Amino acid sequence: MADVKPTLPKPPTQPEDEQLSVAPTFDRNQPWAVKIPKFLQEKWEQIKEPGVELGTMVVDTNYDPPRITIRLPTVTKDAEGNITKKPAYDTSDLPEAYTVDIPLESETSKVHAKPKNTFVFTEKERSWGITEGLSLGKRKREKAYPTLQGKVAHEATLRPVKNKKYERILEQRTLADGQSRRPIVRMEDTGISRGKQNQLASGYANSTSRLGRGMVALHKKQQGDKKARLEQTELTDRLFDCFNSKPYWSFVVLSKTLEQPDQWLREVLTEVAEQVPSGPYAGLWALKPEWSDIKDDILGEKKEGAKDENEEEEESDDDDDEDMEEVGM
Repeated sequence: MADVKPTLPKPPTQPEDEQLSVAPTFDRNQPWAVKIPKFLQEKWEQIKEPGVELGTMVVDTNYDPPRITIRLPTVTKDAEGNITKKPAYDTSDLPEAYTVDIPLESETSKVHAKPKNTFVFTEKERSWGITEGLSLGKRKREKAYPTLQGKVAHEATLRPVKNKKYERILEQRTLADGQSRRPIVRMEDTGISRGKQNQLASGYANSTSRLGRGMVALHKKQQGDKKARLEQTELTDRLFDCFNSKPYWSFVVLSKTLEQPDQWLREVLTEVAEQVPSGPYAGLWALKPEWSDIKDDILGEKKEGAKDENEEEEESDDDDDEDMEEVGM
């Protein structure tokens, strides 16, 4: 039999370190790092064709330091209103002009500040994929070929010029934000206290947090549910009426029926009633034995008083009838 040698997998190849190259025009290049609005960035990123004019830079040397403005291409019309030139991309929903704000070295200086140790480099677009020789799950990236282009000469910020068109665009965006799922809300319009706003600003709490909300709601509920406290004698009579209609009561039902503060109701209730310790009515309240006879007397006096009043009313009615004379018609 012939010897069979096993096939060993190739060892994984290590990615080579890339070297940063320097552009031949590095010393002559003076790139700017400009921060632009997001809506303008999104519009420019949609342009894929090369050589498209994005805008025009206007430098006004009548000022010291000079004022710099960026103007976007717009539709050009002749005297009759006919379109003679269209921009390469739609700028109807964008502000037409932007000021280039370059920071100064100081408030009293007229010299633009220069950034330190800020450079611009370029690289080629890369892609990722499985490479032969690497174990499963390992990926090897294509080389980026980074190239150092130059040192940043100025850092600036692009700000839209406030005019009628810009104000109209702002109004449209405000309406769109108000109709979105997460509208913009002004803190002044929410009714949140200054202390709560400070908590939101510090990150201690957020507008949707329920921290402490239950305590506030409970406090308000207790304030809103204040009940008028009856006199002790009147409350005792009403308790007798309840126990006369039904001999056993739970404290919860009594509280809802009489609508009295719990502490005050319990204080008066313990003087005339007691909880049943055992049996089918355990835990319910019933009149004390010494109050049973007195309750009947009190209720009896009430009934007799009501009966006497009714009899007096009937007698007064009879007297009225005697005073009246029958008149034939």
